[in-house]
Amino acid sequence: MKIFSKETRRNVIVFFVGPLFMVPAVLLGILIINFLKGDLSDLGGTVAFGLVASIIGLFWFAYPLTLVLGLPAIRFLCRLNYLNPFSLAMVSLLGALIVTVIVDDMSLWVFSIFGYCSIAVSSGCWYVYKKCEKL
Repeated sequence: MKIFSKETRRNVIVFFVGPLFMVPAVLLGILIINFLKGDLSDLGGTVAFGLVASIIGLFWFAYPLTLVLGLPAIRFLCRLNYLNPFSLAMVSLLGALIVTVIVDDMSLWVFSIFGYCSIAVSSGCWYVYKKCEKL
């Protein structure tokens, strides 16, 4: 006998695994920025900084926003039969816009960072949600 429904189990898996897609996205972004700046002397420190930044971002932003905005958006878009990566990315960019307004007064740099991370998280959540349909 199963205690939780299939939908509840899928949402729990999406909540815990989906935001983890932010870790490689942050590492890749930091490495690209350092490559464009021409500063390739301390790759170990860059990777360590990327890991620390992504872990802090996971617990301060990614998990809370996934719980408050991401999972309800997935359920709503699923009920409308409009769940696809593009619509979920648009909802995640709306969340990035809200966080940008709260954290900083609409700086384009801050919005691009939060937007990049939120699209990585929404892509991860969508991928995990689709893979969990077979449960």
